[in-house]
Amino acid sequence: MKKFTIIASLVLMMVVGTSSAQAVTSRPRSQAPARAEATNSNMKILTLAEAQAITFTWTDAQGVQHTNSIADPATDPRHIVALLREIYINRKVPGIKKVGYSSADVTTPDSGKVNYVITDDYLDEKSWEGYPLTERNDKNKFARDCYNILTETEQDIWKNWYQIDGRGYYSDYMPEDEGYTTLLVKTKHDVKIGSVTTQQQLYDAIAANIEEVVLLTQGKYYAKGDGIVKTGALYKTSGTASSFFFISKGKARRNTLNGSGRTWSFAPFFGLYEEYSPEIVNSSTQTTDVWVKMKNGNDYKVQHDCGSVIILKHQFNMADREESHSIDNMVFFIPDRRLEYWDNRDPANLNSTFTNYKPAYAPAIAMLYIPLKATGAKNASDGKKWDITLTWSSNLNAMTGNVIPQKFNLYTVDDAGNRTLLKQDFTDAPDAQGNYHYTYTVDRETEARHIRYVVEGTPLEGEFSPVTSNRDLVEVPGLDPNQRLQLGLNVSPESNYNLAEELNVYRNHLNVSNSADVYITRDYLTKPNARMELYRHWTDADGNPQEVRIATIGTFAQDGDKGYTYKVEHYNQDHPMTADVFDPSDNSTHFVVATGSTDGKIDFGKLEIWDQFSASTSQNLHPSRYTYDVRYLWDGIKTDAGVDYFYSSAVPVDVYKTTTGNNNQTFTAEQVEADHTLNTIDRATIDSSKPAVTLSLTSNQDINYYKVYRVGLDSNTYPSTEAQREQDEAGYANVGASDRYDVFQNGNFLNTVNTADGAKIADETAMQASDASTYARRMVPVIWTNRYSLDGTLDATAQNTYGAPIETVHRVGVTVKLADGSSVETSNFAFNHNGVTGRYYKVPLSLQALVPSTLRPVKYRIWRSTPDGVAMEGTDVAAYKKRLDQKDHPLTVNVDDDGNMSFDASNEGETLQTTVDETQDGQEKVWIPIADYFGARSVKENDGFANFDVTYYVRIYCVPATTTTAAKAAVASADATATPYYVAEAQLKVPVVGSNVVTSVTSVDASSQVQSVVYYSTTGLVSNTPFAGVNIKVTTYVGGRKTVEKLIVK
Repeated sequence: MKKFTIIASLVLMMVVGTSSAQAVTSRPRSQAPARAEATNSNMKILTLAEAQAITFTWTDAQGVQHTNSIADPATDPRHIVALLREIYINRKVPGIKKVGYSSADVTTPDSGKVNYVITDDYLDEKSWEGYPLTERNDKNKFARDCYNILTETEQDIWKNWYQIDGRGYYSDYMPEDEGYTTLLVKTKHDVKIGSVTTQQQLYDAIAANIEEVVLLTQGKYYAKGDGIVKTGALYKTSGTASSFFFISKGKARRNTLNGSGRTWSFAPFFGLYEEYSPEIVNSSTQTTDVWVKMKNGNDYKVQHDCGSVIILKHQFNMADREESHSIDNMVFFIPDRRLEYWDNRDPANLNSTFTNYKPAYAPAIAMLYIPLKATGAKNASDGKKWDITLTWSSNLNAMTGNVIPQKFNLYTVDDAGNRTLLKQDFTDAPDAQGNYHYTYTVDRETEARHIRYVVEGTPLEGEFSPVTSNRDLVEVPGLDPNQRLQLGLNVSPESNYNLAEELNVYRNHLNVSNSADVYITRDYLTKPNARMELYRHWTDADGNPQEVRIATIGTFAQDGDKGYTYKVEHYNQDHPMTADVFDPSDNSTHFVVATGSTDGKIDFGKLEIWDQFSASTSQNLHPSRYTYDVRYLWDGIKTDAGVDYFYSSAVPVDVYKTTTGNNNQTFTAEQVEADHTLNTIDRATIDSSKPAVTLSLTSNQDINYYKVYRVGLDSNTYPSTEAQREQDEAGYANVGASDRYDVFQNGNFLNTVNTADGAKIADETAMQASDASTYARRMVPVIWTNRYSLDGTLDATAQNTYGAPIETVHRVGVTVKLADGSSVETSNFAFNHNGVTGRYYKVPLSLQALVPSTLRPVKYRIWRSTPDGVAMEGTDVAAYKKRLDQKDHPLTVNVDDDGNMSFDASNEGETLQTTVDETQDGQEKVWIPIADYFGARSVKENDGFANFDVTYYVRIYCVPATTTTAAKAAVASADATATPYYVAEAQLKVPVVGSNVVTSVTSVDASSQVQSVVYYSTTGLVSNTPFAGVNIKVTTYVGGRKTVEKLIVK
């Protein structure tokens, strides 16, 4: 039996290119017209729909072909290369044509022409009419070879090559539209790249350094006009990132060494893209403070167009280590005039032009925010109404240097977080200070109430997701007679999480003042034992209301002309963070009669009280909200005033608790037995992409980010060393610095969370000990929220923190793939079945179990699924006939208590199966090689039988681990049906194509020197010369690389 292999490198050059190739007649290159930046409004940015309409195909390392749009994020190195290639060569994708401005005329670009020409070797060092060498790429060969943009042998497939003197080929990929096509490149924190001269080296370099490349489609170009003085492209990002940078299609930077003037280009982009670097050119330092600066409300400027961000380690880093943060609200602005001439644009020692961005027009990133302040006042004409004014701003204008037209939606927010639209599409212009204002009137009700507000804003035009402001609230005083001596209370919450003691530690700042029409006068201060009392309220875990007094302000005594002194006593305080806050501050040691008052109205000054206390989070039973109120009373008030006390409205303080939901469902022994039939246990309930635990958080823009910590190691501390602990961790666990566990969201580990999607933790390591008694870990998510100053501005130096535990959970997983270095094989033995020709096929599979030490596998099942009419068996292999029932007859592997594996009795007689072996990689991961043999119709390209796919479903079944003799005995004596089973599933699709070949083998890029060429006919014949008709041409190069072409010989 011959085994033929089609190498997957097959057609990154063939298939990818096909979607972009266009017939172009031989003509001189059309010169890009000089663009008058001051008046042109036609710079194009692709919309999401336009980007989704541009598709391409690529082939992964396993030989599986994929079709994606350029809007799809790319994480696979081959996908990334194909995406970058497609964007560059597709003329429908906009790109920059000229950049740079002369000192004499800043409205017309000067000689910063952008190159889009790729040549073959013959033309690489030649100039011809309209195509001077100095305008072309100095790494043309590497760009061509690594991205498969042009090879001589493709001339018959591609129709847009130009010939010079009967030799040489080139193509000009100058885009049809001038504009910006910008991508976000997410990188590893520590990047390092070596020599890259081949496509395989490019794949390896990208795999080692780049995590994701994604086209930015939330964007808008702003041309000169009302409020726009700095034209350019504005983008908004999404998701999370730790280290990143941006690239745009087209590059103007030149290397002028020895007068070459050629485009400056290095790996991995080789001059195809402008690379925006935050570092000073040739600097050896790294940017490591991006998150801090952006959270402080600062822009982060881009310094220069880098020859290679990755080579020079010139990416943006959120911090000095791997630390992801949300970039949902990050914006990136690219001014047109960034390369306008200035003194240091072209440093002489670099032998390069169009290098450093002009500071006044430097691109910049910023975290977009909308600080909101809500205020209220009595209506001037009707005392039973209250005027509320919302004041907010946006830093979008400051970071772009323009007045960007924006629209805002204004909402009220109830206690449950539900929004009610107050004002839609507010588009009024800001005032001279950049503030927006909206005022409306509400009725005062019997009792006082607080109204919360939030504002969402976006640029008026373009595709942008909204940015949300902080929440702020306004007190609307009540008309209750008991509130006729109205007191005002403002609370600014502050908290920190004590991880060691598992306590939320609060230091809430309370400010008491007069409010509404009726106020404290001098006469009230002289009442017997006159005093203010401040109370904290909450609801306990049993639902019972609780309150404690936290402070009394009293003992008022006149101090000459200075006013009235007072004393403050505190109650129910613990864990004080500040020791000197129990006495009045220096500027509020006296109450004084308000200036201009004729009835003795008292001005409290700055009457500050701090409430310092703690609440345990160990059982997640701490309150989710506290409220405060202040009361004024004296001895005999009931007789004097007819009330028990005068009171303020209650001011709420929310606590950002987490609520955990366990997604890791368990099953009974009966369910596992019934699962012999595929999908009896619904795969929706065992979706391995779901995290083990979901944290439900209030979707609130004040949440900044959070991390997850591991706590609760008992005194025995098993395992004893960190190395052992790390070895013991498996599956989705990801240990960060200081035993910090990252957040698992959408298939990635993060340090931040997009609260709109919910926070997700995959906890493989919150496990019990092997003997289930001496070792436990608990996971604690700690939430950071923004804190705002009294004027509504963000206090970027401080956050509130809150903690809550996650219960211990168990998590399992399983993966399946074709065995390394293997492919589907087909036997020479053929048979007829019901008049259809059939063959036997062998699929070598590898299974990998992902099992924490708290669990052990007891069973694997592997189902095969082929399309209707494909599966068949020869009459001479009776034992195989039962495998025709592909849903009810899986391959089943049982695992005993000692880890020994054997096929289930239901598979007896299937003698062509391979022996099951077990290997370990030291981290509780088990590889199991299993070969599946089956009969199916023959696949031949010219006898009516089509190619087909085989889909495998693999399930693993685990139970709690028992390793000690006592534990095993206890399990043996227990009711086995009560044992919980943990189940996970994996799927694999294997394509079967051609008579004797299958596209399932990886390719290895090496030298371009041809070693051998063979041709396959559609009937499976092999020859060194082509056959008449359809041929599969397989070229093998020195080093092992293979390419495949489909040829038709007439």
